[in-house]
Amino acid sequence: MKKLISMLLIAAFMTALFAGCGESDTADSKPSDKPAETSSGNSPDSSVTASGEEGPKASEEELYTFKMFANFTPAEQSEGDKAFFAAVEEANNVKIELEVPPATNYAERLQIMLAGGDYPEVVLFGSATDKVLLDAVKNDVIIPIDQYLENAPNITQYSYDISWDSLKLKGDDQIFGVPRTSIARADGFIVRKDWLDHLGMTIPEGGVVTKDEFVEILRAFTEDDPDGNGADDTYGFAASSDAEGNIGPVLSWPFGLNGWHKTDKGPYEYLDLTYSKEHDNYKQALEFTRDLWEKGYIDPDWPVTKRETAIERFKQGINGVIGEFSGWVAQYIADMTPINPDVELTYITGVKDDNGKVEGGAFGTGFWGLWAVTVTAEKPERIIDVFDWMLSDEGWSTVNYGPKDVTYNETDGRKEPTDLYPKYSWGRNILRRNNDPGFFIPLSTSEEMQPKLEQWLSTCIDQAVFSKDRGYRPPAADDPVYIDYQKTRNQAVSKIIVGERPVNDWDQILDDWYKNGGEDYVKQMNEFITSVEGQ
Repeated sequence: MKKLISMLLIAAFMTALFAGCGESDTADSKPSDKPAETSSGNSPDSSVTASGEEGPKASEEELYTFKMFANFTPAEQSEGDKAFFAAVEEANNVKIELEVPPATNYAERLQIMLAGGDYPEVVLFGSATDKVLLDAVKNDVIIPIDQYLENAPNITQYSYDISWDSLKLKGDDQIFGVPRTSIARADGFIVRKDWLDHLGMTIPEGGVVTKDEFVEILRAFTEDDPDGNGADDTYGFAASSDAEGNIGPVLSWPFGLNGWHKTDKGPYEYLDLTYSKEHDNYKQALEFTRDLWEKGYIDPDWPVTKRETAIERFKQGINGVIGEFSGWVAQYIADMTPINPDVELTYITGVKDDNGKVEGGAFGTGFWGLWAVTVTAEKPERIIDVFDWMLSDEGWSTVNYGPKDVTYNETDGRKEPTDLYPKYSWGRNILRRNNDPGFFIPLSTSEEMQPKLEQWLSTCIDQAVFSKDRGYRPPAADDPVYIDYQKTRNQAVSKIIVGERPVNDWDQILDDWYKNGGEDYVKQMNEFITSVEGQ
C-alpha cells in the first residue's frame, strides 16, 4: 500500500510539472509598464487577437510598418522629434512612416489623399464633425476600433468618458477614432503684470476678478500709460475676428453662456442660453462688449485682426490682456523677453458672474482632434498598441519630455532639459493624458513661475463644466437655409458690437434664426443629448 501511494504521488507530481512547462508566461512572470488591470482580464504582457485568443507581445512579433498622415508644427522635424519616433519604434517593434503636409493646406491635402484612394494606415482629423471624416466613415474607409480598445487600458483610463460619445459616428456603439485628449478647463486671460505694477494695481489672490475689476484693468491699460512711455499707444484687450471677419462677446461665461445644459424655462429640456428666448443672457453679453468697444478699451483693429495677429500685438506691447490658456504663459514670457527684458506676466483665472460664481464651459468632446485607422491597416491592433504605449507610465514620460538622455537628463529624480528640449514638439502633439496638467509646465520653467502655473492650471480645471453637446453637429446644421442665415446672424452680431445696430435687434435676429433652421437645430440637439444622457 505504501509503495502504491508513493507511485501515485510521483505520477501526480510529474503531470503537474509537464503541464506547467507547457503554459505561456503569466502576468507574474514578467514585468510590465501597463497597469495590472485590463478590461479584458488578460495578462498585460500579452496582446489579444480579435478572436480573443492570446498572442505574443508586440515586441515579440515581426516588425510592423504603418504610415501616419498628420499635421505637426513646426513643420520641420527636430533632432528631439526624430529621437522620439525612434524610441516609439523600438519599444513597439514598429516602423512609422510620416507624411506631414504643410499646416496651411493640411485640410486640402487630406481631402485629396482620401479622394485618391491611397490611404495611409492612420490619419489625424481635426474634429469629429469634419465632413471629410464623416464621408470616410460612411464609405467604410475608416474602420471602427472598439474591439481593439478592449485591450488598450491606458487609452481608456486617460481619455474622458464623454469623448467616446463624440466618436460614435454611425449612430450605434461603434467607435471611429482615438481621441487626441487634452486637459478640459475654463481658460482665463494672460495679463501684463509689469503694467499692473506700474499703475499700482493687483489681481486678487487666486486670479479671480469681478466684471467691474476686469473693466477697470482694461480702462487703465488704455488710458493711464501703463508702459510709461508717455504716448497714448496701448489698449486693454487683444481681440480677434474669425475667418469670415465676425466678432462676438469678449466675455460669455460670466453671463451663463457655458454651452448646452438643462434649462429652467422654455419648451426645451436642454439649451445653450445663446438661443434662449426666455433669458436675456446673450443680450447682456452683447451690451457688455459693445460698451467696452465704445469706450476704446478693445484693440481698434479687432474687426480685421485674426488670432495670430492679436497674439503678436499683445507680445509687442500694444495690448495688455489676451484670452489664453494658462499653460502657455511660460512660452509667452520666452517670446516677449527679447522684445522687453523686463516683461512680467500674470493670469486672470476667471471672471465672476453676478452671484459671485466662476464657471466656464469646457469643449464638449474632451479632445482636440482624433486619430482614425483606415481600411488599409493590416494589423489595426498594433497601431492601437502604439497609442496605448504612449499613455503608459513608460511611454508617457517619453511623450511629455522626449527621450531620456536626448532631450533631458535626470539626476536624483530631477529632470534637466538639454539643448534639444526646446525644439522637441511632435511627440507632444500626438496624445495627452486627461489628468496631468504638469504636461503644460516646461522643464525650463523657473522655480518662481512653476507653483503659479500649477495654481492657475488647477483653478481653470476645477471651474470647467462640460457642455452636454459632446461636439455633436445635428443634420439641421447642414441645411443650406440654416447655413445662409448663420452668416446673416453673425454679421448682425458684429454690427451690434460696433454700434451699427441697437442691442435690442437681437430679439428679432433670434426669432429669424429659429425660422431659418434654428428650431430644427435645437430640437435635434435635444434629441441627441437626451439619448446619450440616459446611457
